[in-house]
Amino acid sequence: MIEDDLIFAKTSVCPCGALLAYKKNADPNNNEENFWDCSDILLGKAIPSGELGAKEHTDQLPFRFWKIK
Repeated sequence: MIEDDLIFAKTSVCPCGALLAYKKNADPNNNEENFWDCSDILLGKAIPSGELGAKEHTDQLPFRFWKIK
């Protein structure tokens, strides 16, 4: 996935410091795709938990419960 595939939040960030984002083609009727997530996770930049340099990340935030600008 590349940055052009995502919609980024204007100011909301993950605890790791990366902006929250969601996939451009997310289907609002598909509960497995309609959430905000850490953009580093979506882009494959996040270091896996347990590895040196890993950071804390937010849980996925479903659209129907979270409004993010």
